Amino acid sequence: MTTYRCDGFHGVDADSPKEAAEIFANRHARKEFGKRGYCRTVRLDCWARDGRTFHFEAFIGRDIDRQGTCQGHNVWLYIHAQRDPETGETRVPVAAYYPEG
Repeated sequence: MTTYRCDGFHGVDADSPKEAAEIFANRHARKEFGKRGYCRTVRLDCWARDGRTFHFEAFIGRDIDRQGTCQGHNVWLYIHAQRDPETGETRVPVAAYYPEG
């Protein structure tokens, strides 16, 4: 697992940058909408070639009725992978998650 950081939140250990973004987006939703807040969708917008920085767009909100209607908005998250203290490199194989092309 790799430790990821996002401004305004404590770091998380996750298997992938997308998993970390989902955790941060859910935290953001609960912070803004209370205990009913959640993240509906996370989408990778861009990333750095070195595998240390990822930019995600997420839709956060809350349900306003029992028929699936929700109230919310998009947020953008900058996720940073923490460097390995021994090697100075990140442990995120970027190509494994987001192949070029």
